[in-house]
Amino acid sequence: MGEDDGTPADEGKPPQVTAGELASLDEAAGYEEITRLLEMTVLQEPTAEDLEEGVVLSTRSVMDVPQLH
Repeated sequence: MGEDDGTPADEGKPPQVTAGELASLDEAAGYEEITRLLEMTVLQEPTAEDLEEGVVLSTRSVMDVPQLH
């Protein structure tokens, strides 16, 4: 199974990675998402004034997690 026959090599199972690898993947995905949102102008880079004021923002991170049965 895999690339040759058109079926996913992982057979729909979660990847087998170490905690360190998973943390690295999560960090890279976060940066990619922030970059995408900046490009879409959904987010904006803070101005020097914003940084001086130090406004604290609250956010919620939502992830699609498969449910265990």
